[in-house]
Amino acid sequence: MTRIWKAYAQASLILRVTVALVLGVVVGLVGGETVAAWLAPLGDLLLRLLTF
Repeated sequence: MTRIWKAYAQASLILRVTVALVLGVVVGLVGGETVAAWLAPLGDLLLRLLTF
């Protein structure tokens, strides 16, 4: 796990964003509405912190 984290930390920003986007799409497709409802409070918190 440490090796994966070090490789991720050394990767370029565009690669990190791409990996996060792909993982988000996969989780959304696999989990559907159940995961969306479970993650909704985190999204609301993120939006509130951005507007703060």
